[in-house]
Amino acid sequence: MDPVSQRPAADSRLRSVVSAIDFSAPSDLALSWAMTTARTHKAQLHLVHAVSRTLPHLSRHEVMSPLAEASIGEADSRLAELADSIRSPDQPVQYHLLHDRPSVSILKVADWERAGLIVIGTRGEGGVDHLMMGSTTERVAAGASCPVLSVGPNSKPGSTLPSRILIATDFSIEADAAAISAQEIFRAQERKVSILLLAVLHTPTGMARDLEVSRLWREYVSECRALLQGRLAVLSSTFGLDDASARVLLREGIPATEIARVTNQEEADVIAMGGRGSFAAGREFLGSVAKRVIQTAPCPVLTVPSLLSRRMRNLI
Repeated sequence: MDPVSQRPAADSRLRSVVSAIDFSAPSDLALSWAMTTARTHKAQLHLVHAVSRTLPHLSRHEVMSPLAEASIGEADSRLAELADSIRSPDQPVQYHLLHDRPSVSILKVADWERAGLIVIGTRGEGGVDHLMMGSTTERVAAGASCPVLSVGPNSKPGSTLPSRILIATDFSIEADAAAISAQEIFRAQERKVSILLLAVLHTPTGMARDLEVSRLWREYVSECRALLQGRLAVLSSTFGLDDASARVLLREGIPATEIARVTNQEEADVIAMGGRGSFAAGREFLGSVAKRVIQTAPCPVLTVPSLLSRRMRNLI
């Protein structure tokens, strides 16, 4: 039996959504996705902003300066004003101002509130913007205990949940977990969705010169296509899709490049994929493919951390 089909039925409605706030344009864009998701699931929305008790270049042991106090007070006022502006009888909103690193603050609140989703804005790649992605979004996407939706600057505002979902798979437990998370988060809408299940394969070097390698490769491609069809059948059943709104696609090339290319060609609204994180030097990092996709994708990217994938192993 396909591993995705082994998951028992459950109430998958999100009850808590965390949105990272730094008052930037990417943060505002991410907030639109968080608000739409929370509203669709009738979930509590939590806004998280991090501040430091000391100014840059000052020792942590020094007494907090009046200037730092004023900065914290201003941040608290802005966060409270933002929460008040989007709160409604149908949309409960709480805000959290923490004195810690942004990634640590976001992960703390997500754990406290048992969040089903974290939404965070990214600044793409290049220069300082790339470093910002590495220091905050990457740590959150790798270290969270729930799925993370990374919203890049080229994404459209999240006025509605996505209807065209590209699920990138490498047939791993992380990819299966991402597929499950996508259906739990995005199927809670009245309109139908369409699914494209994509696998990108690396062509072996020297295949054209070796007939036996070429034969084995063709068999491997056929096996991968059969696996894709089996997974798509399960996803189609869960989403209630017909043959016209569910497809598989095999590509050969560099995974991150092909994922971005297919996303543009198919005009996908969101990408879902595994994080493939690893542990090194006391910090968790995203896999290189997931990191690159988040940096370059033309739409939001839903990732599932490896830690969560391991916890879901008995459910999929």
